[in-house]
Amino acid sequence: FEKDTENSQDWHPGSDQQVLDLVHPSLYPVINGVSRAVTKDLSPTDTSIMESYMNLGAGSVDNLAFEAIKNNRKRTWYDSSVSEKFVWLPTEVDVNAERNTKILSYINNLHPKKYGKLYTCIEQVLGHFVPMFNKVLTYSTEKYVSKQTPRIDPTTYYVEYFDEFVARIKKEINTEDKRQKDGEEVENEEEGEEEEYEYEEEYYWEIFREQKLVTSPAEYSFSPQNIIEPVDIVDLNGTRLQVIVKMANICLTPEKPTYKGGVWHIEGMLNEDIVSTGIYYYHQENITESRLNFRKTVVEPDYEQGDVKGVRLMYGLEDEEALNQFLGGVTTHEGRCLSFPNRYQHQVQPFELVDKTKPGVRKILCFFLVNPNNRVYSTAVVPPQQKEWYAEELNKNPSKLTNLPSLVLDNINKHMNWPIERKDAEKYREELMKERKYLLNSQNELVFEREFSLCEH
Repeated sequence: FEKDTENSQDWHPGSDQQVLDLVHPSLYPVINGVSRAVTKDLSPTDTSIMESYMNLGAGSVDNLAFEAIKNNRKRTWYDSSVSEKFVWLPTEVDVNAERNTKILSYINNLHPKKYGKLYTCIEQVLGHFVPMFNKVLTYSTEKYVSKQTPRIDPTTYYVEYFDEFVARIKKEINTEDKRQKDGEEVENEEEGEEEEYEYEEEYYWEIFREQKLVTSPAEYSFSPQNIIEPVDIVDLNGTRLQVIVKMANICLTPEKPTYKGGVWHIEGMLNEDIVSTGIYYYHQENITESRLNFRKTVVEPDYEQGDVKGVRLMYGLEDEEALNQFLGGVTTHEGRCLSFPNRYQHQVQPFELVDKTKPGVRKILCFFLVNPNNRVYSTAVVPPQQKEWYAEELNKNPSKLTNLPSLVLDNINKHMNWPIERKDAEKYREELMKERKYLLNSQNELVFEREFSLCEH
């Protein structure tokens, strides 16, 4: 597959020719007012890869209803996360009782006739992710998460009250005075500072914020045995799933030996309803260790006005910094399968060539799992939109059209507005990426990087 694409490499826009897209959902997505569907019915039906592929050229624009998606959402305040023009296109996957997976419709941007063996390989890899998705979804349900309590109760911290602080400081001052009278030389950095304040209490309030005692509990420990076992187990065996597939390589060269890392993000928009991501790191060569880091948003905690030190030591939050919690990271070595909920932002960390005289690469296969309780437009109902696929089939099948001279046939294809020309698909991709960049910036500003301010209550 990679060899076939060597002469038409699709470098991800803005990646400085370091990220090579082999299969990417941003190319030929569902486009409002342009894409077609063979039916309005999104319920699971009997289908096959070839059957969905042979829908080439079929369908109607009227069978796609973007506004219906938006209006049916319960969280209407989150409408800014709903695209009115683009939706990534998942494939249909059947999971049997033994956890074996079978792809039932074509994978967007992966030709099913040319790469049938690759389809089989992807099926087998996806089968290993099913139990991982089961766990991710089980521990992500609202019912389970709502039962969780913080491992460390903030009230178990000792926080010195103002009166206690003043008494302690005065006692320390008296002790220093006594030592000075006894002939000891003591350097007091705060000597003379109190004179700058008109009132003694004003002085103590000023130093109280940074010098008060905040002491963590004497003992606390975490054990996996303390995790509450979920009551409602999510089991995807015996179900029909919708999965968005992505394949990409990060390619480093002696001229470009360093990958600077990615941006913090979650996958997709609300239209796709992605609940979990699965990544298979299937090959890497001549690169240093890389990690995938995670963070989540946090609510503003309870605090005393101006309690800079207390909030810092208890919650790890600083005044005027972002309200999020770093969750750590995972080493992404070759052979690792990693799955996580799509409510955490993730970020690829930088890596570089080990031997700067030789090229290096990291290859991944990604699965974005659509909410199993929701149905979205998939390749089962949206025919392939690649005009070159359509032209290939047209030339293969005898008809009156194929009897025309090739120049005439090419001219006819150029004037057809469906399926979509590659150059037009790339323009739509730019528009899609611009829209999602705006969403990401808004998401960070309003949610993941909103400012924590120790203002007056």
